[in-house]
Amino acid sequence: MKPVKKILISVPTVLAFTCTSGVLAANAATNDTENGGVFSSPRTKISESLAALPHDSDLLNLPLVKANPQLSLDLLKSLPDAAKNSNVHIDSSIDKSTVLFYPDGTLVPGQSADKMQRGKSMRGCGDWTSFYAPPFVIGPVAEQNCGVFGHKGYTRGYTWKANDGVFTQAVVQARGYECVDYVTVPLPGSDCGYKGYREVFKGLGVGANGSGSVFWGNVISKPAVRGQSLGTPFPYSGQFI
Repeated sequence: MKPVKKILISVPTVLAFTCTSGVLAANAATNDTENGGVFSSPRTKISESLAALPHDSDLLNLPLVKANPQLSLDLLKSLPDAAKNSNVHIDSSIDKSTVLFYPDGTLVPGQSADKMQRGKSMRGCGDWTSFYAPPFVIGPVAEQNCGVFGHKGYTRGYTWKANDGVFTQAVVQARGYECVDYVTVPLPGSDCGYKGYREVFKGLGVGANGSGSVFWGNVISKPAVRGQSLGTPFPYSGQFI
């Protein structure tokens, strides 16, 4: 009979394995995203540029940063005070060059001189924007070149129309938002809470022309649509505001 080999594990080795397992489990727990939407990001994954700031930095204490831990420092600095001092949620479509408007079409004050100048040449965030709807599949997302600074309970209206010479119809969907922790949209004037909003594309209807509205809420984002042509095999092309 062969002698049984004994494997000896030192106490320090066991302790090291236990500690390592604990760290891995902790990391897995903190990387679990409970927010689950367009604004969701693991709470430990704050933008590197923000994480490099001193812990007592005034920027880290802004309501906007607490509501949007994924924000980059460049984007944060480019936003007007009205946004920095609010808990509005910033969609990933927004960058530091985006001109911001309130829902009534007025420019948000405090933006850079360049953005204020460009904004004056726009008709609010409501210029006609082209979009394309292929047959068989939902087409690409078409965004306006501006951002809307929403508010609690805000509903965004959309209108679309076919280009001249287009005789097909399309199923049209528009960008909107819903609460991560609600099955339905919140009551008028209410907010989505700390878990925030997630992007959704809601159907506006079918036709060569049409209009509709979607819930938007306390979000800064770019209005956008997408669609699918019903004129198989012909595509649909049109414009929306």
